[in-house]
Amino acid sequence: MNAPQSGTPLKIGMFLFEKVMTQRSTPVILTISPGRIVLASADRVVADVPADQVRTKVSRVLKVNELHGPWGKWMLGAVGAAKSEDFTDAQATEVIEAQKAAQQDPALTQLELARTVWVGQPTAADGSWTGSLSSMAKGETKMQPRIAPMVDEALLAAGVQRA
Repeated sequence: MNAPQSGTPLKIGMFLFEKVMTQRSTPVILTISPGRIVLASADRVVADVPADQVRTKVSRVLKVNELHGPWGKWMLGAVGAAKSEDFTDAQATEVIEAQKAAQQDPALTQLELARTVWVGQPTAADGSWTGSLSSMAKGETKMQPRIAPMVDEALLAAGVQRA
């Protein structure tokens, strides 16, 4: 897919899993610009790399975005681990404002992510019966398979290669 010719970045609030089977994940803003990918937590830039140094795929089982880069393999989820921190108000505002601008940019309209505002939350599924029911009621299991392909499409459009 050709990268949209726009200076407007796409931003989405995702959770970074540096390893599987963990109780914690880091809320990060994924910024996707033509030729550049940035992951930033509330207090630091986790990764800022040219798009051609990153590979992407959607995990068939977990339905998370796998990013392969200089760091190895990281996973980005629309829903965080149960003991993860929430996004800060500043992070949420940053995503919302960026996506408002993206929705107005005609060069980005073909990307579903440009029409979506998402700031994830930690899962309610904490291993308890109540947590599992709460997770199901919130529709958490449906969000990951919905968000991951949108992010994948935008990453590919920005110049990231398929893993």
